[in-house]
Amino acid sequence: MSYADMLATVDIFDDLSAERLERISSICVEHRLHEGDVVFEQNARSDGLYIILNGEIDIQVQSPSSDAPLTVARLQRGQSFGEVALVDEGIRTATARVGTPDARLLMLRRADLMEVCHEDFELGFILMRNLAGDLALKMRQTDLRVRS
Repeated sequence: MSYADMLATVDIFDDLSAERLERISSICVEHRLHEGDVVFEQNARSDGLYIILNGEIDIQVQSPSSDAPLTVARLQRGQSFGEVALVDEGIRTATARVGTPDARLLMLRRADLMEVCHEDFELGFILMRNLAGDLALKMRQTDLRVRS
């Protein structure tokens, strides 16, 4: 499966043409990681979005009341994470760690994706609309988990 084909299965890339998906796939960087590897750390500067090609990623937060991190989500193939980096260049709110023996990820650097969006405003609009919906869903799901 090509990167563009994989991107077509990810919610934040819904409603993008094959040509636009190809353009975005041209700026993707693949990362191969192993169990326990840290993709990014909580409180680190955010610089991009990740899409899982295979494997699973644990999203963990450090609680002030515990030494052990709390796993708030386990993400699988086709899911994205680190999306807030596309909205601003703030700090990461969680740690992302590989939870399976091997994982392959696609990374989209914020600067590269913003350049593509500046070249194609409609693509940027569609992407940001989809991103807002994805972030809202994830916030609702996390809120429900925390309450239960």
